[in-house]
Amino acid sequence: VKDVLRKTMDTVECKLKATKEAADNVKHEAFAHAAASVKLCTDLDNDIRELQLAEELRKDRAADLASLKIQTEDCRKLLGVGMQTSEASKSIRENFSDVQDSLESLVSAA
Repeated sequence: VKDVLRKTMDTVECKLKATKEAADNVKHEAFAHAAASVKLCTDLDNDIRELQLAEELRKDRAADLASLKIQTEDCRKLLGVGMQTSEASKSIRENFSDVQDSLESLVSAA
């Protein structure tokens, strides 16, 4: 009976040891998966931050582009006004020259 009991105890201890080893292996795998999950979450958070920064940059560039378009239109208008002013000044100079020529004609005729 003692031999049977000892063999049973040895078998139980052997199975208990194998179960503990299996449990340890599962723990190690779980820790490895948890570490990989943390890394994936960190990488995902970094990717999300990069995308948010890229979106902010895109919005800033779009706003800058809109501002440049407005400035371009304002410059075109200013250039148009400058051209009109230049043409008006040219016309005034021509009229002044005509008046001056007429006065010189009158003075020489007198």
